[in-house]
Order: sequence, then structure tokens, then C-alpha cells
Amino acid sequence: METACAELRYTSGRDIPREQAKEEIKALFASKGDGLIYAGDIMEALDLRYELVADICQELERAGEIQGVKVEYDIHTKVTALLKTGEADLLRRLVDILFERHYDPEPLSPKELAAIKEADEASRRGDKDYFIPWEEVKKELGL
Repeated sequence: METACAELRYTSGRDIPREQAKEEIKALFASKGDGLIYAGDIMEALDLRYELVADICQELERAGEIQGVKVEYDIHTKVTALLKTGEADLLRRLVDILFERHYDPEPLSPKELAAIKEADEASRRGDKDYFIPWEEVKKELGL
């Protein structure tokens, strides 16, 4: 299923049985040898969802089946995984707000911050006075 991040070429990963994913991950580890591998590298190499990769890797680590290779669940991997979900737009807005807060030469005023907070709360409530849901925009545009 494509998400709002389709323009970034992120997909949700293949929908395959857990056991098949587990075997593919074990084969990838076998080819890797000793060292460090990021969960994001596994996701990209095998085109799998982060949640599935992380769950299987943790299971294999506990069972001792992937000794010698450290799996790293770094912030980049987590963000990449979130960009593949339906929450991608929310993440992008949050990153923009935080980036502006720290790097904007003219920070937002308390009034602007309050307006953003109010709009975010309205969005979470589904209050259509503050926004038009993406589904309705697509419908109006015939997408």
C-alpha cells in the first residue's frame, strides 16, 4: 500500500509470510558475516516493513541465531520506517516545526506557537473547521 510519501519512493514493504521473512533475514545475516548491520539496511535490502524486521531480528538475537552481527535500530532507521506509514505527513510537519524552532532566524512567536498547537489538536480531533482531510482533497481533485 502506497502512503503519502509515495513521491519519496518509500513503500510499505513486501507483504510476505513471517517465516519467509525470517528465512530471508537469516540468509542476509549469513552473507554479512561479523560486524554491524542496521535494521534499515535489512529493510531496504529485502523490501520489508520495519516492524517485521525489528521483531524478527530481536527474536533471532534472543535465540542466538544471529550471533556476531549487531543489529542497530538507529534514529535514521526509525524515521525511515515511519515515513512508510500513514503517519508520514504528521512526522514531516513535526520535523518542520522542530527544525524551524532551532534554525529559523526569526523564531515563531508565542501567538504563532499557540495557533499551531490549537490546529494540531483540532486535527487530532478531526475538526474540519481547521483542515480538509487528505482523502477529501483527493476526492475533490479526482485522484
